[in-house]
Amino acid sequence: MRPNGLDQFYQKYTQAYGIPILGSSNAQAEALKRACYLVRFLLADHAPVRHMVYRLSGRFAVFGAGETPESIPEHATYGTTSGPAWGATFWIPVSSTAGTNLLCDQSDSHTPESIALHEMAHMLHRLGAEFAIDGWNDRLKASYTSAKANGLWSNTYAQKDYIEYFAEGVQSYFDDNWRVEKADGHHNNISTRKQLMNYDPQLHGVIDELFPCKNTLLARCSSTREEEQNQILKMDCVPYVASPT
Repeated sequence: MRPNGLDQFYQKYTQAYGIPILGSSNAQAEALKRACYLVRFLLADHAPVRHMVYRLSGRFAVFGAGETPESIPEHATYGTTSGPAWGATFWIPVSSTAGTNLLCDQSDSHTPESIALHEMAHMLHRLGAEFAIDGWNDRLKASYTSAKANGLWSNTYAQKDYIEYFAEGVQSYFDDNWRVEKADGHHNNISTRKQLMNYDPQLHGVIDELFPCKNTLLARCSSTREEEQNQILKMDCVPYVASPT
């Protein structure tokens, strides 16, 4: 069932915490299930963050065979891009990725890394933590400024701005980034949580704030949808007093 108010492009739908996971008729059902698991996982730890993403109409879209990031109606005005996906912003609260990347399909040009995790990190940041956790966004910006001053992430996408710095960091925090031995303009040799902690402990700490429950993310290229559905996640591992409004 497709909720009211969505473009007719969207013919497939599921949800996590009321947050829509969407796809066209071309999107694979298995890809939507993996996307749903990722949203459920990433938003489990902090009720205020989860609620804020919902309040700001956050959603995740999966595009299928023969489609591009600009096939997503909300991103159609962005123009053709060489990038593999788009991340959510306050003004356009939709993150997206290809179903092939979600399912670790070897035909995907970005199989060595989770683009879905990167784009969902933008949603977590720009629709959630930025507004829901006092001072968190300032700590992220300070970490980025310090990293640049110390020559970290040189010649990588993480160096672009504090937004991409965070999303690239989240990929490494969950051991799903593309590793190359020498920085190539996008990646470097930091691709795991342990490497991130040793290389940029300040960024590791900022990300760690968002995941106090220490749940284990089931690996994209080896887990099954049944395992993901059956995983019991710890939730809301920080004290939280609901707002009276």
